Amino acid sequence: MTNTGEKKLLRERLMAYESACTNETWYKTPSEMLEACELTENDIPALIAMVRENGESVDDFEDDELEEDDFEGDEYGDDEVSDMLPVLAGRALGCLKATECVAPLLDELDLFAEEEDEWALSEFPYVFGLVGAPAWEPLKRFVLDRRHEVEARVCAIDGLEQIGELSEKFLGPLTAFLIELLERRERQDVRINSSALWILMDLKATEAAEAIEQAFSANCIDHSIAGDWETVRLVLGVDSLGLPMPTDPIDTIEEFRKSAGINCFSDVALFKHGELDEDALDRYLDAAVEAYSKSKEAVTASSDEDDFDWIRIFLEYAATYLGESVRTVSDNDTNAILFEIFPSKVSVEANAASRIVEALTRFWTFIQREYAYSNSGEILAVLKSNAVIRLRRELSKPSNFGMAKSIFMMGEAEGFDMHNPDDLEAFIATYNQRILQHRAFDPKERSMTESVAQADTIESPVRRYDEASVPQPKMTKEELQKFKQNRHKILTSKKKK
Repeated sequence: MTNTGEKKLLRERLMAYESACTNETWYKTPSEMLEACELTENDIPALIAMVRENGESVDDFEDDELEEDDFEGDEYGDDEVSDMLPVLAGRALGCLKATECVAPLLDELDLFAEEEDEWALSEFPYVFGLVGAPAWEPLKRFVLDRRHEVEARVCAIDGLEQIGELSEKFLGPLTAFLIELLERRERQDVRINSSALWILMDLKATEAAEAIEQAFSANCIDHSIAGDWETVRLVLGVDSLGLPMPTDPIDTIEEFRKSAGINCFSDVALFKHGELDEDALDRYLDAAVEAYSKSKEAVTASSDEDDFDWIRIFLEYAATYLGESVRTVSDNDTNAILFEIFPSKVSVEANAASRIVEALTRFWTFIQREYAYSNSGEILAVLKSNAVIRLRRELSKPSNFGMAKSIFMMGEAEGFDMHNPDDLEAFIATYNQRILQHRAFDPKERSMTESVAQADTIESPVRRYDEASVPQPKMTKEELQKFKQNRHKILTSKKKK
């Protein structure tokens, strides 16, 4: 039989054995797979080749005419088959206890880790476990070699655990090696230390207590794996040395929740795959305002809708501009929102600064009291310094205004109620009339309609605006008087209509 024919037949047998794809405890009954797939030692070279061909399409093998149609009647497509074959081949090698597969499998672990192939990385430890003693020393060397991918090294650690599971004579050496890893704690990735900890806890290795406590004290353990040192100590039933523990311990699950925007007002992620979920954002903002409105800080101060608006706007800007939630926004973020984004985007008079700062101070006092978020203290420090003076100054600078805010504030300054659609339209019409006069001298002058077309729709109290200034020609007293008369005529004619 040709090499191509052997491969084809072997793949067909593996894929036909459906339980090889779905039986998660295949390693407990290796003889079942051997019999069902008619595997023998003669298949080992071809199986090793399948593992090494990881990532290639079913029909991409050299000198191989295998096509997806060859699996007719099978429930798997071409991509799924090519993903499954390396794992199924690995299982088969484990069932055959093929000692010659150890080096080739270790050679492929980095590639599986780079591709984030969690299935392969979770299956291969059982393959090494079935191979047994011949895999022990190669696995140890692999784990200690920091040139390899971390997840590949974790897979190798799990392989050592499986060898110990299947052979009691390796339990002592396994414990000693894991303690050695913890003693190297500061020279390697926290995931290596945490994997060692998890296995030591499973082994109830009380002799490892000192090394474990020292690793916790050095902040070299991920608390999401098994909790803090006190929890681990109770599980092991050992006393503590009383070493100091980190105030900000590593917790990858908690860090993921924070980075995804999960917080006290949202139990779903605000940020998914780098994108903001607008529906989740709306629910989060509603929940935050509702929770605050019932707080003693809001009730005592008789907070109204304006106060709630400022809080909502602050949280919305933190999420949309900075990618931060109530749980992660920092003092630097607060400075950026209050003194850079607010002045550019919020259409409000400068004398509103004190009201804005007071509302935000009450809100963050509520967050500190109710949820004890660590960032609340540093944000309050910003708000309680000279925030009112700074915000008032920045709100009053026209140079800070975005295009649409410039239009909005100019209309307000000239007597128009820019919250009123009729007044807004009247201002634009009268402004355009004035521009027509200036164009006689400067053809480059833009009309208000052209300016607004380049900005967001003007709404109250806040919108996000493009940062550009709108032309603001100065008016003489006579021109201003005529301007107001025109405004009155336009409004009057609208009412008559």
